[in-house]
Amino acid sequence: MIGALAHGVPMVLLPIGADQPANAERCAALGVARVLDPVGCSPEAVREATRAVLADPAYRSAAERMAQEIAAMPDPAEAVPLLERLPPGPRNCRKSAIAVEAAGLGSGGAGGANAEAMDPGARRAYGALGGPHGRDRVGAAAGRV
Repeated sequence: MIGALAHGVPMVLLPIGADQPANAERCAALGVARVLDPVGCSPEAVREATRAVLADPAYRSAAERMAQEIAAMPDPAEAVPLLERLPPGPRNCRKSAIAVEAAGLGSGGAGGANAEAMDPGARRAYGALGGPHGRDRVGAAAGRV
């Protein structure tokens, strides 16, 4: 999903578990994807949804806008100097953890990002969807939270 967003490609999503359903619904709300039920959909439903997404220029337009927004996001390397300027203390622990995840420097575990495994566009896209993986984290990385 992140790679498609970073490159402006609309999607048909079949979310299975973890954070996939929430991310898929956010993509649908942004107009960059159509979401199907992975349990109840047929190959014909996937084909129909794919054709609809490819035929409707609104999906491509929304995906291209998202790619532009992702490209304009700060590079994760910019977060480290901001983190280093935070004063120590319990109030800033949460902000620091959020900024580390936004920078793609987290553990890479479930829901986390592994910076070494992502291209720069994908690292920026990690936070582009909003919600728990989104602008709150990017804002924290830029010192705006």
